[in-house]
Amino acid sequence: MDASDWIGIASIVATTAVSIISVVIAVKALRQTSQIIEDEGRPYVTIHYKVVVCGLSSGYFVLKNYGRSGANIKRFEFDQRLEDSNRLAQNYNRPQFPKLEGMFLAPGQSQLVEYMPSNIPSGTFTFNIVYTGGSKEYCERVDIDVAAISSLILSYSTPSNMSNDLKAISIDLQEIIRQLL
Repeated sequence: MDASDWIGIASIVATTAVSIISVVIAVKALRQTSQIIEDEGRPYVTIHYKVVVCGLSSGYFVLKNYGRSGANIKRFEFDQRLEDSNRLAQNYNRPQFPKLEGMFLAPGQSQLVEYMPSNIPSGTFTFNIVYTGGSKEYCERVDIDVAAISSLILSYSTPSNMSNDLKAISIDLQEIIRQLL
């Protein structure tokens, strides 16, 4: 074999290697693009606890779909201490959290479950939410320390020369603004 044969073989090997590398890069890029598109359009359901002060303090667990597509709640697991304490404190005859299973949440939609801050036992509570969006199933685990959230100090300013009715209205308006932020 002379030099031109070796040059031809080397260029075939180099071309083949570059082609294989190009195909591998293209496949990885397509997979990554597909994953980004899926993540961008998927539902994202989570739960958080919120305290609202309008006259009296009220607390709500808020189950919300922050994603861009609808979600079907397949399974909703929660700490039984929450259900027991709420039922006893508010004289509910039926559990609240199990009703969330089977629910559909549209993008941006939320569902509130009322729990008075004073009735919630201390500790961290774990929630497991299993939901589907399209043909995919997702699972979110959320740990919430309700006592820490409820103990945050909220201050409202009201002039001392206001009547009690005007003070109540002022506090309620300030709470609405705080909730919108």
